[in-house]
Amino acid sequence: MAITFRFSAQDRTISSDEARWLLGQVRTARELTPAAAAVAAKIDQALDENGGVETTLTERRELIEALERGSTKPRSHELRSLEIALHTAVYAETYLKAQ
Repeated sequence: MAITFRFSAQDRTISSDEARWLLGQVRTARELTPAAAAVAAKIDQALDENGGVETTLTERRELIEALERGSTKPRSHELRSLEIALHTAVYAETYLKAQ
C-alpha cells in the first residue's frame, strides 16, 4: 500500500510505512497547529483509502518541519523526493508568484 502527495506539477508516492512515520512526526510537533492537524487527518484518510493527499501551502510547511524533526532517520529515495518536492512547491508558491 502507498499514498501519493499531489502537487501542481508532480506527484510523489511513499509507502504506507513511510506515511505512518511521517504522520507520527507531524503529530509530535510541540504545538499541533490547525494546519498540522489538517494534514495529519489527510494522511490518515489516505492511508485508510490507499489514496492521495493534496495540501495547502501552510500544510506543506508543516510537512517540511515534520521531515526536519525526523532528520536522524535514514531516508528512502521516496522520502527525499517528497521533501524536495515540498520545498520546490513552497518556494514556487511563495517566491515565484510574488515576482
